[in-house]
Amino acid sequence: MQTQIKFENFARELRTKYPGARVQLDSFPSGAQTLAFVWHECLWVFDYVPSHAAFGVQEVGEDDSFTLGYDHVFKDFENGKKKLLELVSMIRDNSLVVA
Repeated sequence: MQTQIKFENFARELRTKYPGARVQLDSFPSGAQTLAFVWHECLWVFDYVPSHAAFGVQEVGEDDSFTLGYDHVFKDFENGKKKLLELVSMIRDNSLVVA
């Protein structure tokens, strides 16, 4: 339940910080959580998988199909949240900023 509340709060935070973004949060009976975030035509997912006690963050590209893995995996919510915000911050004027 605590994880669900963290995801709900984060979804509200994203809606406030990024007006016009699409934020969808799905909660499952298993305790799994999926947050989909669309900003400037880019899609990221932030998931909690209770069977692995892990949080996954993935940017989903136009040519990506359904995958069973994540580019970034964390054991705690805060590091997953931080990574998603870091990836989103690289978007400026509908294009990726290369560091």
